[in-house]
Amino acid sequence: MSRPAAPRTPDAPAQQAAAGNVHLELQRLTLNGYTPGQQQRFLATLQASLERLAADHTGWPADASLQIAHLDAGALASGATPESAARQVAQQLFAQCGAHLRKRSHV
Repeated sequence: MSRPAAPRTPDAPAQQAAAGNVHLELQRLTLNGYTPGQQQRFLATLQASLERLAADHTGWPADASLQIAHLDAGALASGATPESAARQVAQQLFAQCGAHLRKRSHV
């Protein structure tokens, strides 16, 4: 999933243009217990959340590459909506990416 760079305006910070440099490829995503409509809501919110988080993480190295074999997004609150679940998955994904990148920079 990639996002085109945001157009630069005179008052926009220069870092904003780097937001499009984050590329994520999800090879498999299992959504147990969701109807097709709920799956679509989850995926739309996941994409929007990942794009927002990517825009906030412009400080990551441009040449960073990372592969995560399995992501445990943690336990969802009882009755969590597909949207809140998607936001939690996006946050966990970026948290793990950040942790792996920080660990690499200290090696």
